[in-house]
Amino acid sequence: MPAPAEHIPSPLESRVFDLYDSIPLGAHPLCRECSRSVLPLRLGRPVSLYHAGSQYGCGGRRILLVGKNARGDVGADNGRSFLNATAVADELIDKGETRAHRLYAFWAYTRQIVQACYPNLSFAEAWERVARTNLVKCNEQEHSTWDSSVDGTPYSVAERCLAKLQVFRRELDVLHPTHVVLLTGRAYDCFLGEAMFGLQWRDAPGSGPHTVADCGGKELPWWEGFVVRDGGIQCRVLRTGHPRFKPKDPFVALLSDRLMKE
Repeated sequence: MPAPAEHIPSPLESRVFDLYDSIPLGAHPLCRECSRSVLPLRLGRPVSLYHAGSQYGCGGRRILLVGKNARGDVGADNGRSFLNATAVADELIDKGETRAHRLYAFWAYTRQIVQACYPNLSFAEAWERVARTNLVKCNEQEHSTWDSSVDGTPYSVAERCLAKLQVFRRELDVLHPTHVVLLTGRAYDCFLGEAMFGLQWRDAPGSGPHTVADCGGKELPWWEGFVVRDGGIQCRVLRTGHPRFKPKDPFVALLSDRLMKE
């Protein structure tokens, strides 16, 4: 993938990078163990969160959009043990506007969801209100190239990253989202709950891992839950499907309506 333009990190992005350094992401014994465990397959280097806008949380909502894993060695080498993907995100979210290629469907849908949540702002302003990251920071390189739709993450890799090292959960402690959308499908459901959100996780009434929503005539995985703390709802969570092959307008409407409902 061509090298992206330089990106000036937001204060919140810098705080997340400091978190990675403190782990240390990519150099922790669990990370080294993870790399050895999948041999002869090769893990890519950990990829940072993609975006945390400079106006994240402005207006009360702190929306975090979450994918599964990165594709290939995505990001810049800044001399740390992880790759910085923030400039890549700037490039991909702009390409998402063109609808020119199926490879950018995830980013095209993301762009439309963000804009629908903030219709009175320009997209550039709306993008600065949200954050975007992945559940698993590394990926299996043989199949998960940057232009692939395949998630080649072995269970052992996901387990170390999500349940043992708890990188995503630590990101939540920095980002403090009020709304989380997991665009992951059911592949990581075994970690949804304590590993991601702690003991305060609760299913929303009538919702669970097998719940679906109608998306333009197609079934869309739709598991709602929330994190309870100090007697109130701290964070609302939706685990839904990857947008690829889903009708765009119904998908965007479903997710943006849910994000702005409460």
